[in-house]
Amino acid sequence: MLLKGHVSRRLLASSSLVAGLMISFITASPCAAAPGNGRAWELVTSRDPVASIVFQPLAISAQGDRYAYFTVGSGPGAPAGDLAATNLATREASGWSTTPLGAPYSLSKIALFPSTPSAFSADLGEAVWLSSVPLSPGAPSEGEYGIYRLSADGSVAFLFDAGSEQPELIRASADTGRMVLTTASHLLPDDEARINGQSVYSWSNGTLSLIDVDDGGHLLSPCGSAVSADYGVTHSAERIFFTTQLPGEPDEWGNPCTGPRKVFMHDTNGATMDISASECTRTDCNADQSVSFVGATPSGSDAFLVTSQQLTNADQDEAPDLYRYNVAGHDLELLSSSSAGSDAGVLSDDFAFSEDGSTVYFFSSGKLIPGLGSDNEPNLYLADNAGLHFLATLPQEVPLQSSRDGAALVLATAAPLEEGDTDGYNDVYLYRVDSGEFVRLSKGAAGAGNGPHDATLPSSSSLGSAFPSPPFNDISSDGHRVFFSTEEQLTPDDYNQAPDIYEWARGATELVSSGTGAGGATFAGAMPDGTTVFFNTAESLLPADNDGGEHDIYAARIGGGFDEEVEAPPGGDCSAGECESSPTKTRPGIRSLESHPGGRKGRLHMFSLPPSAGRRVVKTGTVAATIFSTEPGIVHIRGEVEVGGKERTVADGTAGAIRAGKVRVKLQFAAFLRRRLRHETAVTVRFTLRQRRLRTERSMRLLWGGHCCA
Repeated sequence: MLLKGHVSRRLLASSSLVAGLMISFITASPCAAAPGNGRAWELVTSRDPVASIVFQPLAISAQGDRYAYFTVGSGPGAPAGDLAATNLATREASGWSTTPLGAPYSLSKIALFPSTPSAFSADLGEAVWLSSVPLSPGAPSEGEYGIYRLSADGSVAFLFDAGSEQPELIRASADTGRMVLTTASHLLPDDEARINGQSVYSWSNGTLSLIDVDDGGHLLSPCGSAVSADYGVTHSAERIFFTTQLPGEPDEWGNPCTGPRKVFMHDTNGATMDISASECTRTDCNADQSVSFVGATPSGSDAFLVTSQQLTNADQDEAPDLYRYNVAGHDLELLSSSSAGSDAGVLSDDFAFSEDGSTVYFFSSGKLIPGLGSDNEPNLYLADNAGLHFLATLPQEVPLQSSRDGAALVLATAAPLEEGDTDGYNDVYLYRVDSGEFVRLSKGAAGAGNGPHDATLPSSSSLGSAFPSPPFNDISSDGHRVFFSTEEQLTPDDYNQAPDIYEWARGATELVSSGTGAGGATFAGAMPDGTTVFFNTAESLLPADNDGGEHDIYAARIGGGFDEEVEAPPGGDCSAGECESSPTKTRPGIRSLESHPGGRKGRLHMFSLPPSAGRRVVKTGTVAATIFSTEPGIVHIRGEVEVGGKERTVADGTAGAIRAGKVRVKLQFAAFLRRRLRHETAVTVRFTLRQRRLRTERSMRLLWGGHCCA
């Protein structure tokens, strides 16, 4: 039985990533280095090579010290052989460790995802589990859905029977003692009158309640209700905003569910109210129209609605408008007023709200302020306590994210909102209310950022809001840090021409990922304050990452880092096979630039390759090179030869310097050079060394007879 809800949708949405993980192969040497802005890398996922493949983050604890993620296939110690296995990484004094999550079960027939997590507590110590197979005594039989709680000690508690139709868990409170779900199953007798759609249920410490009912316990409509997975339930799960389809004139098929949609709010400490009820008292108020719920503040103090219906006397046009409903004052306020007869309407896809609801960013299809904006393209507006403000015209609607106080907004667009943006590709912009200006973040020194690549805000908000923490945003809560992805080489230490994660912080742009791995990196979450950023990469950035190029989750943490156990550098000519194994020793890892300022700046140097270099290139395609680094950090070597007047890359290698000194780099040579060397017996290779902002070149001749000379 294939699960159809939010978990399976997330899995399907990640199919391209899964495919990429299954076929990727990255040759990289384990190394230790430090990213920019005072961060240090930490390996979050399993330290040992395992058969499972990391492919999707799930949740991050409130402190950033626990990280839940999916793998394709189960790891060692997993209680069941799930195709999509759940794992919990925990940060400890010596590093991160991984524990498989789940419960043992048996199946009578093949099922792809019979048991999956739907929510976690704030500290990730407990998980709410949805399962179509029994996980504990007294649970529903196979094929029926049950809701369970898995505790940190591994115990499993059955909570309630969720029926034969797969439910969708919308939100769980921080302690998982309260949760909200929607389902087509009739779980309580009061729901029997429903003839269409789903109903909204709440479970609170052992009690299951029907939410979309009036004060007398009767269904608001037999046509069902829906809850927004993004903003429909407050973080405490005490206030629930839902949309109900009302009955109307039956259509040609006899379906009576044709009336307008209305928005209600249920407070677990009070009654259910229609927050979309019209307050318009004019004689020419228009007829009932459907109302769309587009968001609410985390506490549920304010909700935002879009409708063509004139809900207040101030609304005199027939176009969609944006309203704010204040729960405490039962106050409905029009935010997007336009002149009577105007066809400018609010677009109901992309919004951003401040935490207190006083500031909201949104798009309109026309001019809400005469003389400003476009009649043909989306216009971006800000509504706050000072009124309505036009910000910009964009080619299309784009996702919006704001800081906690609403004073900063971040978006990615191809519109040139800053002078000098001439490439026609998407760039990341920051708007600040105090300056009233857009600043392009996805640009580097010396004009970098005008190349043929998009910059994107890779938020993982599509993972679903059932997970209580909000750390998949790309802007920090104070608006001072923004994280984005681009293939553009915005800093001198980025030269892999693959997607990398960047951080903009207080005017400076720095790499979060390495900028050297052939496969790049993808964003995998960040703490609200921006102190810890997570990313997924197949590159081995630390000595502990010895899984042969499989994808892993890394944390880039300010003030972070651990001591690493690594093999001591061997003596002798390793390329000739003369090395002997050395005992493992512990050396300090690069913590962060705040606690480890790094060595002195200087010039990279590459020593001559060993006498057997030419022979080994022809036979194996690899050879070990020795370089001298004058500071810690990733070192990349690229070898090129001239072919027909053009340079062709024939060698590539990456390593990391834990401190200033000698570092060995494994160089991989192209088959083209191996064939040419065998035919010509001598080939000159120009090697280019890069480390952050340091760069040097050296030419060497490789001889088929086995010799190499400068």
